[in-house]
Amino acid sequence: MTEKLWGVDNKSDANPVGTTVVEGEKVDLIRGEHPHTKQNNNLYARWPDGTIQAFNGHRLLHKIKFKDCNYMKSSHLSGDEVRRGGACEIYINDYMVDLFSYRDVREALIEAHHRLLKIYDCFINI
Repeated sequence: MTEKLWGVDNKSDANPVGTTVVEGEKVDLIRGEHPHTKQNNNLYARWPDGTIQAFNGHRLLHKIKFKDCNYMKSSHLSGDEVRRGGACEIYINDYMVDLFSYRDVREALIEAHHRLLKIYDCFINI
């Protein structure tokens, strides 16, 4: 019976395939020689000190901010009125990748979802 091999083995000095942040510290992502789970995940995190751990985390870290506001719309024809508005900022790995305005936060949630799909379609290395 052959024994299943696990771990990074001799690829501990491999070139990174990406980076991410773990508890505030930037780490390299490397592919190991063998998987670390039964799902054949062979991605590992390598800290700056050389420590290597199995990685099953988020490669991209997302932050979406919704900022509601009210503003005064002035018009000599229809009269003045307080209106609602807002701005949504989408960040991936602390880089703002999109910004749009909205009037209703529920619709903005749906719009943010659609915009993320478009961002992933034309994804660049962030």
